[in-house]
Amino acid sequence: MAKLAGRNPDSLPITIFGAEDDLATLPRYRDAGVQRVVFSLPSSSEKDILLLLDKYASLMAGLN
Repeated sequence: MAKLAGRNPDSLPITIFGAEDDLATLPRYRDAGVQRVVFSLPSSSEKDILLLLDKYASLMAGLN
């Protein structure tokens, strides 16, 4: 579709919303050309959210 519109497909960033939060899936997204992933956060307590954010940060660090 990008080519038909006269655009370079490589110039279009790809973002995955609601990404799976496991270290087996994230490298596949990266290898497929995904530039960003957005994790979902539940409506929960501050403590639970901070623990989840720590998990996400650890996953992202594991990719580098």
